Amino acid sequence: MSLDREGKRILDSDSGYLRALAATIASAETTGDVKFFEDLLHERFVMRRANGNFTDRRDFLSKVSRSAERQVRVNSIAILGKHRATMDYVVTMPVEGAVANFQNFLLFVREATEPWKLLCWANERSE
Repeated sequence: MSLDREGKRILDSDSGYLRALAATIASAETTGDVKFFEDLLHERFVMRRANGNFTDRRDFLSKVSRSAERQVRVNSIAILGKHRATMDYVVTMPVEGAVANFQNFLLFVREATEPWKLLCWANERSE
């Protein structure tokens, strides 16, 4: 197998994994799965929430709880070298009796053969 073909196989595998991960993240938020997020979040994780507040890993984990069911639509995934990836997706969910959309941008990192870790997450409400 050529290096180009092997590289494409790895990229396709990572893209597929990250695409599926968007739905898994939404499910974990809905069910309040703290263990999932403990495994996913990088030790230096930071998030900008839709309300403009910033949160770190400890604060995020302390607020994970059951919430409204979400639907996810992935817009794009970019694998940037071997150790960085980004994902842009929209979450649709009920908020205060109405349907709301939230734009999400995530930055993942990994070391060598370690799994992808979520380093940064920016979230904002879409109109």
